[in-house]
Amino acid sequence: MEVKVRALWDATESVWSASSDDVFGLFVEADSLDDLATKLVLTFTDLRSYLGKPLPAEVIFEVECIKEQISLQSINLRIHHAAQQQARV
Repeated sequence: MEVKVRALWDATESVWSASSDDVFGLFVEADSLDDLATKLVLTFTDLRSYLGKPLPAEVIFEVECIKEQISLQSINLRIHHAAQQQARV
């Protein structure tokens, strides 16, 4: 069984957050990728046990790690409104 996981680095909190669309409820946070890998395996095992599903003989976690600094910029927008004319009856 292959489980695709997306891990995002939160620089503000200094933590990796990982989740998967392949396994409902799989969400973990960890300070390092090594800890993240350990928590993924433990959480996956717990979820399968909780749901009463047997563990597959082999599970491969394909983890996409994203560690980018997102910079927010302020954007000034000017909106010009055309003068509205009222229809007279």
